Amino acid sequence: MRYKSKLLLSLGIGLNLSILGYFKYKYFIIDNINNILSLDIINPTILLPLGISFITFQQIAFLSDCYKYQRDIKTLVGGGVVGFINFSLFVSFFPQLIAGPIVHYKEMMPQFINPNNFIVRYKNIALGLLFFVIGLFKKVALADYLAPSIDATYKFVESGGVLNLIESWVLTHAYTSQLYFDFSGYCDMAIGLALFFNIKLPYNFNSPYKSLSISEFWQRWHISLGRFLKDYIYIPLGGSRVGKSRQYINLFIVFLISGIWHGAGWGFIVWGSLHGIAICIHKAYMSVFANVNLFKNRLNYKLYKVIMWIITFEFINITWVFFRATSINDALSVVKSMFLLHGQIVLSPNMQRLFKDNSLFSFGKWGDHFTIGQSTMLNVVLLMMVFVLVFRASQINIYQKFILKDRYFIFIGLILLWSILQINVTPYTKFIYFNF
Repeated sequence: MRYKSKLLLSLGIGLNLSILGYFKYKYFIIDNINNILSLDIINPTILLPLGISFITFQQIAFLSDCYKYQRDIKTLVGGGVVGFINFSLFVSFFPQLIAGPIVHYKEMMPQFINPNNFIVRYKNIALGLLFFVIGLFKKVALADYLAPSIDATYKFVESGGVLNLIESWVLTHAYTSQLYFDFSGYCDMAIGLALFFNIKLPYNFNSPYKSLSISEFWQRWHISLGRFLKDYIYIPLGGSRVGKSRQYINLFIVFLISGIWHGAGWGFIVWGSLHGIAICIHKAYMSVFANVNLFKNRLNYKLYKVIMWIITFEFINITWVFFRATSINDALSVVKSMFLLHGQIVLSPNMQRLFKDNSLFSFGKWGDHFTIGQSTMLNVVLLMMVFVLVFRASQINIYQKFILKDRYFIFIGLILLWSILQINVTPYTKFIYFNF
């Protein structure tokens, strides 16, 4: 009986992965085969089903839970039943259908069938509206404001252009900001829409850019994905129950899979691999030095924390380049510019005149373009960085502290009005995670 169940589980997971592989990775695989073997296999255009990556992971989680809880069906269904209608509702619940968060049947179905959730609750509607408006503001007023300049600069790099020092650093921090506000904005909007129906979706962000290590970052960023990777890949591979070497291999595999899942391209593979290597290095660092009293004491020093934050944040910032660039060569070009390997730097005209003939600055030539490095864009990026570092996670704190007050509705109205105005003046940019 258990053999039959495991066979059905394998077939179900294999079918889901096959469908995902065909629609999402067909172009990538065929293009690489053509390049490597000098073939000319026709690669016809196909349409990517809406939200296929998130649907696939949710269905794999459901199948795995069915196998795990087959002797305890109440834990699986949470008091409900597994039927076609219920399963279809679970998979296609529209607020989080396209870009998550990734949810489990046992945490959603009890809410769907709870009679108390069929009652209109004005507090949830008000709270949902607040979440939705905050998410909309993040998307149209912040993320979409940065998008045109970021896209134009990456197109400049794709055409063979070389950025100077300031342009490259402003570009990468701008995209780091755009990605955060775009994706967290979507998750806020999804949580808000779900609350209209008295459904509470899990939080997906907890101030990730405040992290002091790469491990902490993945506990705060895309929390539902991290939970899935841990429960359905890392632990089945052996997790931390195996030896250190095997544990590091398991961690690397998990993040490599995360990179592949995000997109069909070598940049995503490099991005996932870099995070996997960083996680392994951090685990090794903690296992070697965490038990030494000197390092234990330093963990509480503010300067130590600042250094750890800078290292973590800038590592994340640099690796996002491979996530965004359309090719490895483009990503490497941007990274080279960040570290003066292209030899281009730019300062204000007064500073240029001051240092032009100074031998201390003869290592590079002055750039003659400043595409997104204009002072306005630089100030906007700096303000957004301050925003994500100073303010606490909106989802958790708002939900816990929200009370119905008139001033909240005035605040919601003003933000909604501002967001609508921004929609009319800002070019449309689709949500970044719609691509995945």
